[in-house]
This record gives sequence, C-alpha cells and structure tokens, in this order.
Amino acid sequence: MKPNCEPSGAPPDTRKKLLGGLAEKGFGSEQLTEMQKIIDAEKSDHFDVLAHVAWALPPVTREHRATIACPEITAHFNSKPSSNSSSPTTSPKASENSTAKN
Repeated sequence: MKPNCEPSGAPPDTRKKLLGGLAEKGFGSEQLTEMQKIIDAEKSDHFDVLAHVAWALPPVTREHRATIACPEITAHFNSKPSSNSSSPTTSPKASENSTAKN
C-alpha cells in the first residue's frame, strides 16, 4: 500500500520533515526542481514529483489540484453547523446530581 504523498494529504510538519530529510541526504529543493523539469512537471508540487518517481503516478498540476479541492473547501466553510452542536449538553454526572436532589 502506498502512502498518501499528495500535498493535501500530509500535515505541514510531516512534509517539512520529509523534505528536510531528503535535503540532508543531498536531495534538496534544487534537485527536486531539476527533476520537475526532467519529467515535465514544473507546474506540480515537489510531492507529485516524488510520487511520480516512487510509484509512477502522473504529476498533477497545482492548478488542477486547486480546481479539485475548491468545491470541497467551499462546501466545508459554507456548511451550516448541525442543530445538535448549538444546543447545550448536560453531562451524565450533572443529570445524576439533579435527579438525586429531587
């Protein structure tokens, strides 16, 4: 099973650690940028370049990835909170206490 190497699939700290580890081993940003040129993926993220090398996945442009993500992001921020989230809740402990007093 291949890990999720899409930019949106990795937390920023994980991405930073991976790219830092690659740079320590002599495969930093310059080398990834050169590889982008070699595989004709200059409009793709460095993680797409790595996914292409590791699993022969076609590189996805940043523009295409944004087009795919835009409806999901818009839906997330435009969704109304559920009716349950706005009503106050009573903990079971509080319910027990009020029942015990009656």
